[in-house]
Amino acid sequence: MRLVGHALGVRKPQLVERYAYEGLWQGGLMMALLGALMFFFPAQLVAFFSNDAGVTATATPVWRAAGLMQPALAVSFIILGALRGAGDTRWPLMSRILTTWVMRLPLTFLLVGTLNLGLAGVWLAMPTDFTLQAVLALWRFHAGRWKRIEV
Repeated sequence: MRLVGHALGVRKPQLVERYAYEGLWQGGLMMALLGALMFFFPAQLVAFFSNDAGVTATATPVWRAAGLMQPALAVSFIILGALRGAGDTRWPLMSRILTTWVMRLPLTFLLVGTLNLGLAGVWLAMPTDFTLQAVLALWRFHAGRWKRIEV
């Protein structure tokens, strides 16, 4: 956020875009690698914390769901951080509130209450929510309204 504010302070919004895309490249790559490890090797990762078969059985789908959301988390965190650094603070807050209340909570109730997926259902709703947040963040960033905000 600091680099974004500085770049806008010297009236160079193209630097903001460069910083954001570089952050997406680096952060997205790291989170995608982490997500792949979490998705493909959940039992091995759980073994660092417990060797109980019940814990492994419960935690494996959770780790897989968490692995799925890592790339979307990277996009959401990086782009929403760039928007906040550019002074566009209200929209990131409102979009998070909206996706949490309109997407994640009803989907969680459906997956847990109706489909009886239990803990895995809670964790499956989160990647859906973060993916929507990432898409909305990218849309807002590409719209460029942040370029007209005085920092």
